[in-house]
Amino acid sequence: MRIVESFNAWLASQNINENISAAKIYMQKRYAKRLRKDQNALTPEERDKALTDPAYLQILELVKAYPGYAAPFIKFHFEHGATIQDLTQLLEIVKTKKYLIQQLSRPVDQWANVEPVNGIQGFEQLMDEIRTLERAKDAKWFMEALPRPLRDQYRALDGERKKEAITLAIQLKELGESAIGRLFQKIKAMSNWSIDQVLEYTANYVKGFANLGLSKKVAELEELEPEAGVIYSDDQYLVMSMRTENAQKKLCSVANWCINRGSFSSYATDAVQLNIFNFGTDPSDPLFLTGTTVYYNGRVRTSHDINDRHIMKSSDPAEHLSQLGYPDSLVSNVVQELATEMMVKKVVYDLKIDKTKPIDLLFNIIMQSYLVDPSANQEALNIVLHIVDTRIKENLTKEQVIKMYTDKGVLSKFSAQLVKMLLAEASEPEIQSIINSTLSIFAEVNLIAKEDPTLVFPQVKNILAQENDVLKIGRAHV
Repeated sequence: MRIVESFNAWLASQNINENISAAKIYMQKRYAKRLRKDQNALTPEERDKALTDPAYLQILELVKAYPGYAAPFIKFHFEHGATIQDLTQLLEIVKTKKYLIQQLSRPVDQWANVEPVNGIQGFEQLMDEIRTLERAKDAKWFMEALPRPLRDQYRALDGERKKEAITLAIQLKELGESAIGRLFQKIKAMSNWSIDQVLEYTANYVKGFANLGLSKKVAELEELEPEAGVIYSDDQYLVMSMRTENAQKKLCSVANWCINRGSFSSYATDAVQLNIFNFGTDPSDPLFLTGTTVYYNGRVRTSHDINDRHIMKSSDPAEHLSQLGYPDSLVSNVVQELATEMMVKKVVYDLKIDKTKPIDLLFNIIMQSYLVDPSANQEALNIVLHIVDTRIKENLTKEQVIKMYTDKGVLSKFSAQLVKMLLAEASEPEIQSIINSTLSIFAEVNLIAKEDPTLVFPQVKNILAQENDVLKIGRAHV
């Protein structure tokens, strides 16, 4: 018996060694490609250099206790676009949710070699399958509540139809126990119904709450502001911008998206997340809720329906939304609001970084405001003013604010408005010291702009354009 155990341990060690070796070879091949050389032509120094890539070293450290995942995780990162955070999340699932891993259609490592489907790489396919299994667990109560003949029919549903059923179950649960009880009284009374009839009735039942659902969703959103914002709404559509992971999870948990399960920062750190509810359609319709991620450069990164099917039509937001069938009024409003929303989202997202000191947050907000044309973005600036007033102000001392403005100056109308809000009780000498500092900085910026116009970036132009208005506000404050 000991011989067998020793042999199995030896086999495992060989597999691990092979995996680590495969990871090294992969990195050396990649490095050789960069140098436009054959891998066999690499010098010993170049082979060593290939293994100094920071991401490679991070991944090796991450899987130190699971070295068998080294090669697939490296491929997930360098070929499939998975971030270190994404891989950390996957490893946590491997460690804590073995029951899910055992239900996968193939082992985790094999997904590294899966061919893309509609442009979706193996890693994302893997995470999609994990999320589907998790959602199936969340919706298990629905199947178990069905009469036995219907349970058997439910199990026989194909993958897409089962996803629709799972979505309905999750939506139904949001309606509460009373609504669920009434539905199942009806289902149990109709003993001759097929599973398709049950699902159709359930979809119509949930749809009956649509108007209530719209007003409820708006109320939930208002409670979370400024973590989320309404971009557009009418009696059918609700377009929301998710500015924090917390808001994303609370308002759109019904969707089968990785962004709801720990990947918000991977997708939305440098982008706006637009989620669109269509309360005028059947809740089982995949387009009842869609999520579209738009980069800060204005291009669509990705888009998914409620079941996580990839539905991106174009990198242009207007064309993408139009091709999905949204009305012109919705499309034009969303496109018009994007620039403002990007600025607001940047600020709010930064506010969620707990480790950041309030004075540093204030400074970041001011620096971001220099990038914005205040005449075109006053609405966004007003929102930010409100955030500072209600969430930052109380954590700042007068001395901190005076020191920051004395060191950095007041270089925009927006910043001047902040001074008025934060230093309403400041003395005349304290305000005068800030004005003197501001005058000195403006003089320096003007000199630089005059001597070398190539250094005048857009934010510098914005600063110089506001000089007179800033000084006017400052002197009125004295």
